[in-house]
Amino acid sequence: MRIVQFVSAASADGVASGTLADAVEQCGEMARRGHDVTLLVARPGDAGLRVPGVRVVLPLVEAIPGSPALRSPALRAWLVDNARDVDVLHVHADADPLHLEVASSARRLGIRYVVQTHGSGETAGGPAPLSGDRSASARMVRGASAVLARSDDEAAALRARFAGVTVLRIAARVGSADAVPLAEALEGGIPDDLRELGPVVVDAPSEALPRAAGSALADGALRELVVDATGGSVPDGASTRATVEALLALHEPDPDAARRPSVVWMTNLAPPYRVPVWDALAREVDLEVWLLESDERLRSDDNNRGDDWTAGDRASAYRTRFLPNRVVRRGEARHYVTGWIPRSELRGRDAILIGGWDSPAYWVASWSAKLAGVRRVGFYESHRLSQQHHGGVIARVRRAFFAGMDEIVVPGIAAWEALVAEGIDPRRIRVGFNAVDVTAIHARTRAARLAAGPAVGPVGSRLLCVGQLIPRKNVVSLIEALAAPELAACTLTVVGAGPEREALERRADELGLGGRIAFAGYVPADELPELFARHDVLVHPALQEVWGLTVNEALAAGLTVVVGEHAGVTPSVRDMRGVVVAGVSVEGLRVGIASALPAVPIDEPEILRRTPEDFAATFRDAMRTTRVASRRGAGGTRR
Repeated sequence: MRIVQFVSAASADGVASGTLADAVEQCGEMARRGHDVTLLVARPGDAGLRVPGVRVVLPLVEAIPGSPALRSPALRAWLVDNARDVDVLHVHADADPLHLEVASSARRLGIRYVVQTHGSGETAGGPAPLSGDRSASARMVRGASAVLARSDDEAAALRARFAGVTVLRIAARVGSADAVPLAEALEGGIPDDLRELGPVVVDAPSEALPRAAGSALADGALRELVVDATGGSVPDGASTRATVEALLALHEPDPDAARRPSVVWMTNLAPPYRVPVWDALAREVDLEVWLLESDERLRSDDNNRGDDWTAGDRASAYRTRFLPNRVVRRGEARHYVTGWIPRSELRGRDAILIGGWDSPAYWVASWSAKLAGVRRVGFYESHRLSQQHHGGVIARVRRAFFAGMDEIVVPGIAAWEALVAEGIDPRRIRVGFNAVDVTAIHARTRAARLAAGPAVGPVGSRLLCVGQLIPRKNVVSLIEALAAPELAACTLTVVGAGPEREALERRADELGLGGRIAFAGYVPADELPELFARHDVLVHPALQEVWGLTVNEALAAGLTVVVGEHAGVTPSVRDMRGVVVAGVSVEGLRVGIASALPAVPIDEPEILRRTPEDFAATFRDAMRTTRVASRRGAGGTRR
């Protein structure tokens, strides 16, 4: 790993920090283990330091006039120039506030970091180095991968003050003099110009140092004297090894384990039909799903959705995270606005799949991923008949978003044609098949048919329509089509909720169809197989539909499907057995339904081959391709 340790060599009054010795010990141990280690030491003057096997960088520190605080423009500049070449930053928190500045820069630059507090005693506010600027300290700690504590009291104080933060208790014990070669890590010595700044380590010949230090540290009273004299903690071999091992365990993969790609899937909702795809993908990658719509807001919104659309406490092989945001509503559409997503949230990921383009949140995620060097995969579901803008500013913005993706996944041929028509390179588009859990739906519907016994009603002519009761779903045209004499034997069950329900019920009564049409309200996805078992034909009459997954579900259940020509699913299923493509006018639906009757169950529907595992493989292949190369390459310039 490429590890950087930061420590401040002196406070504003020029007294050397006792944490330097700890940092030197740890850097030496990591270098001996084969890691690329840089020791970043903020210095108050022309000091020097040599540590064998470790790159030492000494940015100049200056006092802020009229203030005890320090600043270091050179330190910030070094972090900016080398951010891409750092796997993890170890921040040693000390009495001066420079460590807060370093942690803040790391968060902005997306550098993963850990904090070691070196709390020599606990105050009412927490460990001593964190007792100054409480808000800045809180931001530093909460942004860290972990905080390293050297005592039980220190760990307890940190956990009490910063709930939810990972606090690792590092052992601080002393071994025998023979087992603790203290001089080894400092065999290069401390130059005279640095020694003049104050006592940093015990000054003794290298061959005498282990025995002298071991004797002092084995005696509690002498150890306290040494600590008091040096103004900080005294490192010991066992503690150094424990700290190094804890640090490496946080960020170093198991060399004996095959590395699973780490990916993020960002989208607005957790629809029940997408969960099987996520489950399948999580079996092959380390998946975290970022959701923009919270469960609480979903339940209170008039979106005609049920609780099966909430993430809740659903057990899964992937992690779910809700991103804080504000929502702007425009008709059916919801546009989400987030703050900046730090690159640290994406550092170490192989890819992010961005499930939309029409919210600022998706653009923020794309920019952050680009800066972090993470592969960006777009997911585009719309098509020419569902797009609201074929030209103008909005169409150009959409084109620019997807032109910037490394690859794009589409759920069918209709979406592929739409992107190609906009000038997107077809070689960067992967075509999958929008999938539901077809195997489970097929099995549950078959079981429900067997359990139900002999069919009731006009077998072969029992129609079903599933969807929101809103204008674009065009349920009114379906109701009016049923008034045709040749469809007089048909019954219709309408499943769904929405503002048009009362108007649709009135229209059915006006046409004298009230006895043949039933409104069932919202039905959760896992209860649909029971309905499929009691019906013969699904009718999908929408005027505009990005896809139409109820078509997949009905086909998996063995139903005949009459699907409108405007649905995104239509080009992908039109050649399957049991599919009738119809116009979406009253006459078009009448003709389509009449041609589908009488319908009989399809025992082995072709759509059973279109599984969530198959769709997940499309996303996996798009995200597992070689990661985007850094704009500067692996060997960035160090200063």
